[in-house]
This record gives sequence, C-alpha cells and structure tokens, in this order.
Amino acid sequence: MFSPDPDATNTYLEDIDAVSPNDAWAVGSTAINLDTEPLLKWWDGRWWRNKPYNTEGNGYRALYAVDAVTSDVWAVGEANGGSMAIHWDGHALSTDSPPEWELHNPNYLMDVSVISPDSVWAVGGTNTSGGGGDDGEHPIVAYRDENGWVIDALWSQFGRFEAVSGTSPSDIWAAGFWYDRIGNYPLIDHWNGSRWTVSLAPRVWGYVWDIVAIAPDDVWAIGGVTFHWDGSLWSRVMDPAEGDLFAAAAVSPSDIWAVGSFENQPFTQHWDGTQWAVVPTPAAEGTARLKGVTALPSGRLLTAGDNFQQSMIAHLEEC
Repeated sequence: MFSPDPDATNTYLEDIDAVSPNDAWAVGSTAINLDTEPLLKWWDGRWWRNKPYNTEGNGYRALYAVDAVTSDVWAVGEANGGSMAIHWDGHALSTDSPPEWELHNPNYLMDVSVISPDSVWAVGGTNTSGGGGDDGEHPIVAYRDENGWVIDALWSQFGRFEAVSGTSPSDIWAAGFWYDRIGNYPLIDHWNGSRWTVSLAPRVWGYVWDIVAIAPDDVWAIGGVTFHWDGSLWSRVMDPAEGDLFAAAAVSPSDIWAVGSFENQPFTQHWDGTQWAVVPTPAAEGTARLKGVTALPSGRLLTAGDNFQQSMIAHLEEC
C-alpha cells in the first residue's frame, strides 16, 4: 500500500531510483511557509530517512529527478530561476550545478542520467526572453565530465526536454515536447557521440514525460502516448488504457514498468515483451499520481508520487 510521508504535509516526490534493495533515493520538494525547499529521502533497507541539505537563500528550490549508480548519485531541479544539481559521493551531499552564465534565466533541469562518473547528462529548458511563461522556452542539454559541467546544446525551437536516458556516452536520448501556435508534440533527439540529431517520432499531439534506453535498438518513450524505437524508426504502441504515464523503468527488454495516473488514482502498466497490460495498483487517499518508479531485479518496484498535499512511497511486489 501507499505510505504517506509522516514528516509533513505539502511535500511532493517527483522521482525515485534504487542502487540495491538497501539503497534507494527519492527527491522532490516541500513547502515551508512561503518558501519551497528541496526534499531528499534515502532508503536503507528498513526506513526512509530525510537527507537534510541546506541550499542557499529562500524562494523556490525543488528537485525533479534523481539517478543513482553505486555511490554516485545526482539529483537535479531548479533554485530561484536557475538550474540546480546536487551530488552524493557516498559520504556527503554538495551542490554542483551547471554554470549560470551560459544560460538565460529562468532555466531548470528536469532529468538526469548517470552513464558513468565522468559522463553525466541532464536536460531541461530555458526561457530566452528572460521572463516566465512558455513564450521563449527552449530545450537544453548539460553534460558533465571530469572537468565539470558544460551546456552541451541549446535548441532554437520552442519546447522543453523532460527526460534523458542512454546506454553509453555515444548513445544518449533526450525527450520532451515542442510546440507551435496549434499544439504540443513529442520531441525526441539522439546524441551519437559527436552530434545531436532529431529522431522523428509519429506526429501526434502530446508530451513525452520519460524515456528508457535499454539497448541501441530498444528504447521506450512514454507520456500521453507510448513510442518504441527498434534501431531504425519510432512506432506508436497502443496502451491498454488512456492514462497519463509519467515514469518508466526496465528490468529487461521483456520486463518494463510504467506508472502515472488514471481517473485521478495511481496507475501502473507492464510490458511483457509482447504487449502492455494494466496492473492492479493500490488505491490512494484522494486524488493521487505516481511520478517516479524504479525496478529491482528481485521483482520489487519502488514508486513515488503525491496526492497533491502529501508525498507517498510504495514498495510493490511483482505479480
């Protein structure tokens, strides 16, 4: 069942990732008075514990994604109109954000993928008009190697990257949406080690909220619609229900999970190598959604989300 965070109301979890059954991280934000502070939680195999971390200043500071590889954990988000990245090296947390002088404000990082300690990719958006709203919003990619962060690319089209995933430093996928005066459309681009190229997905209205690269010829993009890459082209795969999918995780090519919201309740789908099927999901109190999922080889799923008032985490056993 879902366990609301007992620490406070006004907490929201956006993502979750596990290194092992005894080492998992969840991130989001918590509202305190008129400020919003980043929220980091760590699972030790028995309990979820807050990882207190003081970012400078007040205002709006939130984490949207986390990726963990052994003792190398990165969480990204935004802090008062600028991109924020927090790093755990196995001993302590520290702020290690992309240089603000390379970006227009406001800017934010929506997802991160740790390929190796010297190959960390983060994606998001920036508003080149310098103000709020979407009028000047453009996708961005940041890359970190042993020398630190650099802004790898700034797209000229309107839109935002929501997700990033890769199998190697020369096989990186970034996904989100682009828009015009008519509507929003899926945006999926690929890095081959030397340059970014547009990867044409079927043109339908909608967003891509997450992307999972299993192999160079096996990539899933999920959101309001679901797409699969077979190494040559993207094809749309029909979902068994019209839910909003926000996150996905893969154990193997024939064992993939996606979570989100359907009829204002937590929602889970599973891919068995042939088709997607709805998996019964415990109900939550009130209106609720799942924003993050991580899958362990043991068959256990860790999911995180909120009911728009309080964060919640569930440990689910594979059926």
